[in-house]
Amino acid sequence: MTLFKLFKKQYWQLLPFYSIAILVTWWVSNHIFFWDTIQLGSKHAHWYFENNFNYFLLPSEIDSGHPSTFGMYLATVWMIFGKSLCVSHFALLPFTFLTIWSVYQLGEHFLGHQKGIYLLLLLFVDPTFAAQSLLVSPDVVLFSFFTLGLYAILKTSSNILLLVATVGLVLISLRGMMIIALLFFIKNFASNKNTRIDITTFIKSSFVFIPSGLIALVFLSYHYSQTGWIGYHESSPWAASFEKVNAIGFLKNILILCWRFLDFGRIFVIFIIFYYSTYFIRKKNSLRESNLLKQLIVINLLAIFILCPTLLIYKGLLGHRYLLPIYFLHLLLCCYLIFRHTRKNQIKWLYSLAFIGLLTGNLWIYPKKIAQGWDSTLAHLPYYELREQIMSYIQEEDILIEEIGTRFPEIGALKYKDLSKVEKGMTNANLKKDKYIFYATIMNDFTDSEIDTLEYEWRIKKKLKKNRIEVILYERK
Repeated sequence: MTLFKLFKKQYWQLLPFYSIAILVTWWVSNHIFFWDTIQLGSKHAHWYFENNFNYFLLPSEIDSGHPSTFGMYLATVWMIFGKSLCVSHFALLPFTFLTIWSVYQLGEHFLGHQKGIYLLLLLFVDPTFAAQSLLVSPDVVLFSFFTLGLYAILKTSSNILLLVATVGLVLISLRGMMIIALLFFIKNFASNKNTRIDITTFIKSSFVFIPSGLIALVFLSYHYSQTGWIGYHESSPWAASFEKVNAIGFLKNILILCWRFLDFGRIFVIFIIFYYSTYFIRKKNSLRESNLLKQLIVINLLAIFILCPTLLIYKGLLGHRYLLPIYFLHLLLCCYLIFRHTRKNQIKWLYSLAFIGLLTGNLWIYPKKIAQGWDSTLAHLPYYELREQIMSYIQEEDILIEEIGTRFPEIGALKYKDLSKVEKGMTNANLKKDKYIFYATIMNDFTDSEIDTLEYEWRIKKKLKKNRIEVILYERK
């Protein structure tokens, strides 16, 4: 069956999901750039847009070491359709569509005919995917190519689709390059029922990865020759995140990683996987008879052992969005266990447990002194409305925006957030000098002592709250 016929056949089944994606994109089309998308999306795109693509590499203050293709893509879309928040959000819609299609195909392959929608539904309520899909985020693009690559390997054995996926991944980020390595191992060690590795087959199957490997080599070599560094440099704003941890820090990162796997309602998905793990340990024959199950287990283990070590050895790389591919593989394994190894009268209960657990995971909000991944949960959504109101109040009170101190993600020129022409913005907070401080629940960088100082020693000039999200403009007493 050709790819066109496959799209046509499943058009009506996926139409509701495409429609939801369009409607939700329209709903958030006025949302500002948020969290890391300010750096990886807006600032990169502004550089190319404002300089008319006269430079290939980014300036050092915004160069994250990644290929800047996403910024180029966004700038190109701005040039064609105009620079606006709406255009920026809709620029990500094709990749959301690709994700929907690829995930549905994987669901059909592993769960059975017309069951792919159940995997899609779980993905739609997964807090990290749901939140990232509403942002102008390169992780949306990365995830779409990852799922396409999985589909190409596990269902079609299509080298053309795999080539598209791997080239797309290498052009997005350094993590995309790591995911290519994951796809390479999946193709060679987890895609066939026969566990014997034939050297000739191994070599032939590796050819499809050569183009992406060459692109990565050329980019990294050129970037190093021009800048003298790969990944990060000591004076970069994010250098602290790449600080190597000691043995205690490594163990702490393992605990944080385990927390990430359970966070935002995923504890219910892990519970289902753990429950069936104990079942298959007791009944080893069930595991031997299920090639698809063994394949999924191997793929999940490969993902953890390939993608997680680099996250564990550094200080600040355990963000939820970095784990999105692993989260999806957990969902795929969980769904497979529910639909292929559960009695019919129990399927709806276990599936409901996973679905409701993930959905309500978006309501998990920790106390203000505990940092959490706000770009990876729908709990942050009230912030946009509250921010707009507080900005209007600041303007009405004739308060100069540059006189207000704050923390990430509000530091810097407003134009990088709302795509206005305003070059001024809030500054990095200094509680000893600033007259005003802007604090919001979605900010993790205020220290515990700073939060206490603001609450007990500063005056609240304006406070707004919605669904446990607060924005506060403090004034020095």
